[in-house]
Amino acid sequence: MRRPIIAVLVVFALVACGGSPPSKSEQESQPTTVAAPNAASTITEAPQPTTAPPPTEAPTTIAVEPGKSRSLPLSAGTEVRTTTWSITVTKVTRGKEALAAIVKANKFNKKPTEGSEYLLADIKVVNIGTEQKPQDPSFGVDIRVTGERNLLYGRTAIVPLKQLEGQLLPKGEAEGQIVFEVPLDEKNLMLRIGETLSFDEGAYRFVAIDEGATV
Repeated sequence: MRRPIIAVLVVFALVACGGSPPSKSEQESQPTTVAAPNAASTITEAPQPTTAPPPTEAPTTIAVEPGKSRSLPLSAGTEVRTTTWSITVTKVTRGKEALAAIVKANKFNKKPTEGSEYLLADIKVVNIGTEQKPQDPSFGVDIRVTGERNLLYGRTAIVPLKQLEGQLLPKGEAEGQIVFEVPLDEKNLMLRIGETLSFDEGAYRFVAIDEGATV
């Protein structure tokens, strides 16, 4: 008989205070309060290691072999050796001196075209090959003139006093002349010397005509 009395007393106390007891549904609908995390707390990340950049390598300088480039031609009179030939330009004559020698060599030789001059090259060749077969230097030796215009000037049809020719066996040698016609204003003249039947551009060598020639 005590429980009904206690319940009556509780209800009475609530009524006296002006309130009413919460129903079961109201109790279930009350929101659940969750404590918020401490806003002042922060997470400090460990510093990442710094990667040093790789060391810069110094540029590699490639040495140019003398004679292989027009920027560094061989000096006048230097011997050039190919598979078959030893070739040496012993003298180069140009201008009025060359013209006088050419006119004296053959009366049918014409003067150079206006604005051009003849260049007369004296050449010595030796057959250094091993093939026991006569070789003709007039065909086997390839010599041309070039300058800062980036052109190649081949030999002319002018007949010199002594032509470069012959049928040379190994160790055989010959001397002769080749005539070129070049513009008067062509600068940094040099000879490009090689072997006619060679298809290797790197086998050619450049020999200066003008002192200090370079392109």
